[in-house]
Amino acid sequence: MASGAKNFAWISGQSLDLDYYAYLSHFHEGICKAIEENKVDETHLLALHFAIMANWWSSDWDLYLNIFVAVMEHLIYARSPSGCKQTSSYIWRYLLSFHRRISRRLTANRLYSMHLLQNQLLSDLMQCEITQRILG
Repeated sequence: MASGAKNFAWISGQSLDLDYYAYLSHFHEGICKAIEENKVDETHLLALHFAIMANWWSSDWDLYLNIFVAVMEHLIYARSPSGCKQTSSYIWRYLLSFHRRISRRLTANRLYSMHLLQNQLLSDLMQCEITQRILG
């Protein structure tokens, strides 16, 4: 929604409305609160994905990508290894792969950390499938 307002303002040659900044502030506060309360979930991951895409050409892109990777890392390592709730792993792998492929501005360290996360997701997914075949 914020991206649409930003694009409309740019096309029409108008300055950004205060509502845009209020919405953006609300988004930032929501992400920060979820991180502080350790309540980050997939909805935050998807919101960050859209924030990255909406800010592709702005200086905020790198900030959102760093938070995206940190949230992804938290979600991967916070899961119960025996729970085998891997329904979202395919989406997570797609998002990681997408950002790795299109992000030409990544540092070698960021690219490597994303590579490690993707390998961890694949490993978890394979382990889950093997466990499900053994159990039933």
